[in-house]
Amino acid sequence: MSRVSALYAYPDSGWVPSGVLTVMCSYLVAMLAGFAVSEHVKNERLRHTLEEQRQIQMERDRLYRDVRLASTIHDSTTRSLTLISLLAIQCKNEMQNNDDECSAKMDLIHSTAQQALSEVREVIDALDTGSDPKYKTTKNPTKTLQDELQRIVTDNDNRMNIAGVFGISQIECSYNPLVQGLDPRCTNEISSFIDHMYTNILSHGRKGEDSYYVHIRLLKSKIVIYQFNVESTFSSYSYAHSGKGLALHKLKILSLGGTFTANSEDGLWVMTAEIPMLQINEGHKTT
Repeated sequence: MSRVSALYAYPDSGWVPSGVLTVMCSYLVAMLAGFAVSEHVKNERLRHTLEEQRQIQMERDRLYRDVRLASTIHDSTTRSLTLISLLAIQCKNEMQNNDDECSAKMDLIHSTAQQALSEVREVIDALDTGSDPKYKTTKNPTKTLQDELQRIVTDNDNRMNIAGVFGISQIECSYNPLVQGLDPRCTNEISSFIDHMYTNILSHGRKGEDSYYVHIRLLKSKIVIYQFNVESTFSSYSYAHSGKGLALHKLKILSLGGTFTANSEDGLWVMTAEIPMLQINEGHKTT
């Protein structure tokens, strides 16, 4: 406006209407650009705030779900397992005859219920605190992986034999590292996968002699687990299994960089898993 006034007040100032229009358009463009940038920044801040609120709500919903799951597990699973454990002790004490086979089964029921209770309580504690469950680590710094696998396999074979299922389990070792030097993600998945593998054999396999074969091979870069069993035409335990166990283990094995295959052929269930031998090196996980 001052330029327009100068144009009419001082005709010889050198200003012309086109020059005044150019200056005014420049001011207008600068004003509009500044307004657009301001609105963009405002919108970005609003979007960021909404995203933060959405993340907070999702976290609240997750915590609420975890608390609900912890309560459900505590009220149902632990109650049932506690009852099983107590009844096993009572039945063993009240047995009229000294039947070794029945006594062994009662001992297995009790120990299994106690172990399940301990593991369920660990999950409940993790859900309640919102932290990740701690990986199990060995307290023996000189314990080798072969020794740990032999313990797991022997324990599972004994459980299978008590239930009337007999087979062969073998461990072949060309590389035997210390358990303490391995990534806990690797060792925990190996042990839990082997336990679940025997559970599947017990649930869906045929009872009697020569029902299953397990071969575990330790290599420097990986552990190879091969297993097959004769499928049962009828299993009283099938109703209790949803089939999601192996699917979850497959996801964990693949996430570690391993492979997993399983199929049923001519009445035989065949399964092969390769899990990388992950090691800990100065606090960093490397293959």
